[in-house]
Amino acid sequence: MPLIDITLPDASVRQIECGKTSHDLAASIGPRLAMAAVAARVDGVLTDLAAPLTHACKVEILTFKDPASLEILRHSVTRVGEVARNCLSSRVPDPQ
Repeated sequence: MPLIDITLPDASVRQIECGKTSHDLAASIGPRLAMAAVAARVDGVLTDLAAPLTHACKVEILTFKDPASLEILRHSVTRVGEVARNCLSSRVPDPQ
């Protein structure tokens, strides 16, 4: 796979294989960052950590400390709650 240049917030540049993910990038920087990562901002757009990086871009790894992460986590928790509610409502009879 060809290498692509990833520019980090401190203006340093890392090269990774095309198709690797933001999570892979975080892991290459450090295991703690990979564990704390919630999402990434790629060229200014919030993305999932599993989205492949396919071109040279600017990447910021977001952790719990980033305000944008709170919105992502709230959305995720809401979705999990909806799925749990749907699963339970299909298995538990309506008490009417």
